[in-house]
Amino acid sequence: MKRHQGMSRSRVMQRLLLGAGLALALPACLTFSDRAGVPVTAAMAERIHVGSTTRDEVLVIVGAPTGTYDTNLLATVTRSGQKFEAPSALQPIHPDIYTWQQIDVRAQVAFFPVLFAWSTARITSRTLMVIFDEHGIVSDKAYREDQR
Repeated sequence: MKRHQGMSRSRVMQRLLLGAGLALALPACLTFSDRAGVPVTAAMAERIHVGSTTRDEVLVIVGAPTGTYDTNLLATVTRSGQKFEAPSALQPIHPDIYTWQQIDVRAQVAFFPVLFAWSTARITSRTLMVIFDEHGIVSDKAYREDQR
């Protein structure tokens, strides 16, 4: 094996071991971010007006909802994936309540060998709920943003 110029083999090994020991002793940090749902903002909610904004306008402003719910379930019958009002009617019923939700998660873990490990997490959720009347006009809305 060829020696490094000016250094003995034991000196090279000492430096390698010292470097490996320092690498193991240095703190490590890991950050993780993820997003689920659809983008929802307070600005979107402000563009929706109770009593005047239509279902189609809401869908243009916010996009496809993450959830839809019927408030009049007793009058709704499902046939091959289509929703109809009463068994004899042929026009589809549109759900009365649409929801949009976005959840952002950011976690961080720091590890200090021999001493301790430390972690934090920040979760932000944004939810918009819009209720439509029988004519497809917004009758109520709610927007909420939470951080933990």
